[in-house]
Amino acid sequence: MEWPVPIVFRIAEHAAQYVFLISFIGLKISVAISWVVVCHDFV
Repeated sequence: MEWPVPIVFRIAEHAAQYVFLISFIGLKISVAISWVVVCHDFV
């Protein structure tokens, strides 16, 4: 049974969006952690 091409493209598009969202959230979390560490060192 072959997959219809549009479904595969749709799944790939959703996967790309989730990967981008996860990497963006991870980046914000790492920036927030580094800010907390820097502020804690100064205080």
